[in-house]
Amino acid sequence: MSRAARVRVLPFLAFMLLIALRGALPPKGAWGIDPRWIQRPDFVAVDPTQVGLRAAVISTFMFVLVHPLWLAATLAGLAYAWLYIRSGQLCDSVIAHAVNNGALGIWEVYERQWQFW
Repeated sequence: MSRAARVRVLPFLAFMLLIALRGALPPKGAWGIDPRWIQRPDFVAVDPTQVGLRAAVISTFMFVLVHPLWLAATLAGLAYAWLYIRSGQLCDSVIAHAVNNGALGIWEVYERQWQFW
């Protein structure tokens, strides 16, 4: 990859990862919420693979609140919650969110759909 291409691409990749991490890591604000916290207040003691449907749905609802396209956000939020519960690793959901943001970002630039930025 040429230096000019790296100057354009690397900040975009860093931004994708930053947004995905901000939504997943503490402090938990309006951007994201760990389903374990909904399951039980002492969430650190909760095994992610034991999180119930109620917690996954509520965390998905919180995810939807900060995204403009509610149907797409609902599907993505449920997918990220499922991935987290299934794998037990938060990083899997963060990576999936970053990849999704990257694909959407490329599409937005290619199609000139600036309203999503």
